[in-house]
Amino acid sequence: MKTFTEYLDRENEQKKEKLEKMAEFLKRIEKFTVLPFLGKEDQSYVFVRFPVDSSLKDKLKDLQLGIRVFIVGKKLVYRLQQGAKGFPIGPSKKIEDQEEIEDLVEKGKSEEEAYNTVMKRIPNEFRAFMKQVYKNIEKRTKGLDQGKDTDAEKYKEILNSILTAKFDPGFKM
Repeated sequence: MKTFTEYLDRENEQKKEKLEKMAEFLKRIEKFTVLPFLGKEDQSYVFVRFPVDSSLKDKLKDLQLGIRVFIVGKKLVYRLQQGAKGFPIGPSKKIEDQEEIEDLVEKGKSEEEAYNTVMKRIPNEFRAFMKQVYKNIEKRTKGLDQGKDTDAEKYKEILNSILTAKFDPGFKM
């Protein structure tokens, strides 16, 4: 009979394995920078960055925004994060959708094929998410060009909007 501690250790190990697989998958995507932070604790995650639109102002690029992939319950989710070791920002969004996988299985795919179909859409979903994030930041900081030190003011406004959790990354849950 397993003790409760053994059960929790096994569950944490399964989560870590799932995140390791996700990190390996994301590392194969061209131009993605993947930094896994996989400890024994329940706080394991994978941080993903990729080049931002070249038309963005340098101060926006300096924000070091990326996506934190982690597990809630038994599902993979993601959310915005500033820096690899920064704090997550905004609400989480599901990567895995068990209902979607079940629908694909009902349509004749094996469970593995259905899971792979869901995983293949992740890179485009991440790119679209980050594009929306930067678009929203630019929209929030537009019109701050008045004054002498406009870059410093824009940067301050962006950071304040992110760190005070008033930031809307562009989707509703």
